[in-house]
Amino acid sequence: MPRAWLPSYQLISLFSSMSCFQLNLQGWRLILASKSPRRAELLRQVGLTFDVRPSSFEEDLPKSLKPIQYVESTAVAKGQEVFTAGLSDDERTNCIVLAADTIVEGCPGEIWEKPRYVSC
Repeated sequence: MPRAWLPSYQLISLFSSMSCFQLNLQGWRLILASKSPRRAELLRQVGLTFDVRPSSFEEDLPKSLKPIQYVESTAVAKGQEVFTAGLSDDERTNCIVLAADTIVEGCPGEIWEKPRYVSC
């Protein structure tokens, strides 16, 4: 099990505050636990090389959580799922799994996820 989890908003802050030359991932393998083309593009823009392993975690946590708790818990669960079920023992060696989640907060405290249906 990974030793530490860093919420995605802290990672974005970390990446945006350093140049690619300061980020030394030599000897580490970065795994993006997302099928989001936008997240992949952001990582490429800062010069990172990574593998994509989308999570199969079902995003169904209770909507009674505070929005920040919901999004952080979902991101952690996605990362844990990819790390434990999506990687072999060899792949887990020296890897960093980056997972994220995005929601929109509607009326105070109301959680909106990705649209599931398109209506015309």
